[in-house]
Amino acid sequence: MWADKPMSQFAASPVPLILPSHRPVTELCAPRNDFDLLSQALADAPLLFPPKSGRASDLRQAIAALRRHRRVSVYVSLSEKIGLPLALLLKARRIQTPHVLLAHHLTSAKKRALQARSRWLDGYSRIVVLSEAQAAYLRDEAEYPNQRVALLPDSVDTEFWHLPEIDMSDGERFVLSVGQERRDYHTLFVAARELSSIPFVVVAGSAWTNQNTVREDAPPNVAIRQNLPYVELRDLYARSALVVLPLEASVLYAAGANGLLEGMAMGKTVIVTETPGLSGYAEPDTNACVVPAGAPAALAQAIYGLWKSPEYAARLSVQARPAVATKHSLEAYVAALVGIVRDAEGER
Repeated sequence: MWADKPMSQFAASPVPLILPSHRPVTELCAPRNDFDLLSQALADAPLLFPPKSGRASDLRQAIAALRRHRRVSVYVSLSEKIGLPLALLLKARRIQTPHVLLAHHLTSAKKRALQARSRWLDGYSRIVVLSEAQAAYLRDEAEYPNQRVALLPDSVDTEFWHLPEIDMSDGERFVLSVGQERRDYHTLFVAARELSSIPFVVVAGSAWTNQNTVREDAPPNVAIRQNLPYVELRDLYARSALVVLPLEASVLYAAGANGLLEGMAMGKTVIVTETPGLSGYAEPDTNACVVPAGAPAALAQAIYGLWKSPEYAARLSVQARPAVATKHSLEAYVAALVGIVRDAEGER
């Protein structure tokens, strides 16, 4: 459905069409959506959301977008879920409308194989990626023109993710871990067993996958929570002593970026696994603590050291929020995306 008004009520000249990969959240208090800000910045460009239900919702959204191609100046697909089927449909119909893709994970085995068979990536005017590893894949393996690749690190709503203006220092200290996509909770649980006197809270959930990554019984000092409202998650961030993001080894896309940026925006000391997908997101020993993948002893040592050294933890956390505000604000992210969309639109 259209967000505000049907496309027929817009001016006769074509306009950008934004295709989010999910519908707006229904919570009254939640982070702002990038697609809402993008729509406003593009002079209230219409949004075409996926259907509310249906097994083939991505394809249905793509077909609905295709049918409107005469009124579209540039398609803006905010994930491969919608961007891939739409690109294939546009190619099959030989429609030349510019198409911008915000790509999250191009290096999966299925997408690599599809690129080798069909060169599906060639159908985009611009591809925006969130990590250098994804840009390297486009450049070196997919042979996509480098001048059409835009590296735009992920963002966070710093207006929502911020510490409350109340003293929360009297509560119980605990270590918080969030997220589900490509998380290595086995390594975290091994480390937690070695730190039995330290309480942990794990909030396992992701907007991008339904896969359960908490596959084993948690140690007695680890509490598992799921499907929290955003305000409750923000409260956990605020009350936590440390934020830990254990990730699988050699992840080539920006899995974990949301948790990392949320924790840093909240002014927390964050411990994160080193992965190619998050290269450049945090500065080790400056605004975050970076540990090797699959190394529970190193993770336990980092947690214990920061837990027992509030001065060192504070030195990292004081640099965290300014780094996010400078490099990863939602406003700067949307402004950069607007420029990319307008450049592609000009080639129509």
